[in-house]
Amino acid sequence: MPRYHLNVHDELNPAPAWTSAGLETLAAAEREAARTAAAIGLHKLPNDGVCQAVVEVSDEHHQRVAVMTVSMRIDRPISPPRTFSPWAA
Repeated sequence: MPRYHLNVHDELNPAPAWTSAGLETLAAAEREAARTAAAIGLHKLPNDGVCQAVVEVSDEHHQRVAVMTVSMRIDRPISPPRTFSPWAA
């Protein structure tokens, strides 16, 4: 039975930063890749404002069979200046 693995690379480290345990089906590996990508965004994005990573699914022969690219950015536009009101509490 084939086994699939996830390899995670971020924008700073081209070598895999994390590798999963074997998953039994490609569909299971792709679902886990999606969960991993979401977790990367939730973990990294609030701190840095920018997140770029790649989650690769490989088979038991270390051949890539799917690649998920994670790319998110928070833009924080400057809010308009508040006007002073003498009646504001």
